[in-house]
Order: sequence, then C-alpha cells, then structure tokens
Amino acid sequence: MRYGFTAFPEARGVTPVLKRSVAGLLSAFLASTMLAGPASAWNPADGPNFNDPKAGVHAKFKLVNRIDRAVANTPRDGTIRIATYLMDRRQSVDKLLAAHRRGVNVRVILDREIASAPSRRLVRELGSRPKNRSWAIFCRNSCRGSRGQMHSKFFMFSRVGRSHRVVMVGSGNLNNGAANLGWNDLFTITGKRAIYNRYARMHTRMSRDDPVRAKRRYQTHEVGRFQSKFLPNPAARRSNDPVYVAMKRIHCKGVRGDAGRYNRTAVNVSMFWWSGERGIYLARRLLQLQREGCRVSVTYGAPGRRVAQMLKKAARQGRIALYDSRRDRNRNGVVDLRVHTKYMLVNGHYGRDHSTWKVFTGSANWVHGSLAGGDEVMLRVTSRPAYVRYIDHYDHVRKTAAWKVR
Repeated sequence: MRYGFTAFPEARGVTPVLKRSVAGLLSAFLASTMLAGPASAWNPADGPNFNDPKAGVHAKFKLVNRIDRAVANTPRDGTIRIATYLMDRRQSVDKLLAAHRRGVNVRVILDREIASAPSRRLVRELGSRPKNRSWAIFCRNSCRGSRGQMHSKFFMFSRVGRSHRVVMVGSGNLNNGAANLGWNDLFTITGKRAIYNRYARMHTRMSRDDPVRAKRRYQTHEVGRFQSKFLPNPAARRSNDPVYVAMKRIHCKGVRGDAGRYNRTAVNVSMFWWSGERGIYLARRLLQLQREGCRVSVTYGAPGRRVAQMLKKAARQGRIALYDSRRDRNRNGVVDLRVHTKYMLVNGHYGRDHSTWKVFTGSANWVHGSLAGGDEVMLRVTSRPAYVRYIDHYDHVRKTAAWKVR
C-alpha cells in the first residue's frame, strides 16, 4: 500500500488545521513503522529451497534473494554472520552495508584468492578487525586450514522477522554465478539455539584465521534430526571420511515400511566436483552398494576423468542410472550450466534404521581438498519431508536439465 493522502478519504476541502493533523498522524505512523524496523516484514520458513538457472530471474535468484531478504529484515542490534567463498554481487554488498548503517552487527568471512571488487569494498568499508562491531575479512588460505580454500557457505541471522536464530546452509555462494550457472540448494533452520550457537562459535574460530592442529578431528555437532560437520581435518583419509563412513552404514536390503524402492535402499547423488583419489574410492563404494542391491542414481556436474569413466561404464552396463548435467548453451566450448549441489539422498536401511529418509548436503565437494584443507560444512538431515523435497528437486533436474548416459 502506498502511503500519502491518496490512501485516505478525499482530502480536498479539508481545513488546514485538519490537514496538519492528518499529516502529523501520518508522519507519526511512518516514523513508528520505520523505528519498528524490518523485523515484522518477513519470516523465513524452515526447510530446503532450490534455484532454477533455466527459468526466469525470480527462479534463478531465489536463493540469493532469500539471503538478501534475510539481511534486509534483520533488525537494529541484530547480528548477521556469513561465511561464503565468493561474493561478487553489488546488490548483496549494498544490503549488508545498509544493515550495518542501521545498527546491525555484520560479520563476513571470505576467501582471499577469489576476491571481487564488491567483496573488497565490503572489507574496506566495514574494516577487517573482528573485535569491531562489524567487520569483513579474507582468510589467508582456508580459515582453519594451512592450505585450501575458505569454501563454507552458511548464513546466520540472530533474528529475521519473528524468527530467531536463523541458520542457512547450502551449496551456493552469494554471487551471480550461483544463480545463473548452476543448480544450488539452501537449507534453513530456525529457532534451534544449540545449532545456532555452534555455528556462531565456529564462525568466531574461523575469524581468527588460525589453522587447526594436524591431528584435530572433524568438529561434529548433532542435535535432534540435524548433524553438522565442520572441516578441515588435516589427518583426513578414507577410514575417517564422513561420506565414506556414511556409505558404509547403508544396507541395501532389510528395508521396512514404505521406504526405499522395490524393497531396496535408494541412493541418489547430485555432485558438482568429484575427482582424484577420494572421488575414486567414493565412486567404488557407490558401485559396491549397487552390487549389494541398492538402487543408485547419479547426476554430476564436474567429474574427474577416471570417476566419469567408472560411472559411465556402470551406466552402460545398466547397473546405475547416470545423468550428465553439463551444458554449453552458447556453444563456445565452455560449460555454462551444471549442477553445483553437493548432496546425497538415502531412503531405506541405514545403520539400525530400516526406514530412514536422509539428506546429506552442504558445501563440500567429493575431492580430498574438501576434507583435509578447505573450510567446509556438511549438514545431515533426517526428515521425510526434507527428503521428499530433495528427491523432487533431483527428479526435476534429471528430467529438464540433464541427459542420460547410456
């Protein structure tokens, strides 16, 4: 609704005194609305959201706009904490600076190697001293690693509208490429004090830009249906790889209830970068699950040569369903569309649970550097509604944006 005299009954012929009274009341109303801040405007819903880079602007920028909207609706004296590999959107930086100016504590962690002009502006205008009220920093390598990248993608808000302690974890950065060039996900959790506090503490540790000790284990936090793992672990290897360990807990038979497919556990993977020694042993484990009877389907975005060869061979033998999401839309020899998600979906027998619905997502690709060097976050959600949303997304990408490898 537009505010002004046109929002009221016809004002012509009203006495000057009454006009001034109406104007005074209107000014007081507008002032009270502005002082109330943006907190009453929007409340983020829990659960996953996805963008669609093949659709219109709104669908492309759905996740980026969701984060921007949360920034704009964080009230004065609230706190915003962000860790994102890349931030190149001037609009997003403008909203963060506007939040700072209205009294929000804005604290942003970025990767130095891929700094953009907007992100450098953010650091310059907020300052880079974590002891200040607001700040933005570039980590030297990864924040908690002596090598690798600051590759985490989580976004935290002490309050957005009526929602408190909002945590968003996903695969996409706060950049234009996340909207235009790839399929991404963003999972929102609200009102969970323990989860919010753990992410806040991790953000503080990352801000110190101090590598973890060589034998430090993964930082794991589990509460209710959510489990978060924070990387890196410099001593990472196959035996303690959280994805490999999860795959070892998958059983293909013994499914109960209406879980699984055809009484077998279903495993769906949508993975961007999947390469090297780690990529190979994860691919081998996935193919072993197929041999044990699991229903396996994979969509990839940037597989290494050997991983691609292994999966293509299995697909041509009819052992797995395999989809390639890579597209060169302008035919210039450069891939400009693909899945950028990093999720695995498990429906069936997992550990002692014979009827599970699990989502494994986050920022980490299936490469060794994501474990041993880079700052990453992995989120596991045990939830049938969340699983259904993810499998619907998987099927949508498979049907509309990928081609089947035969």
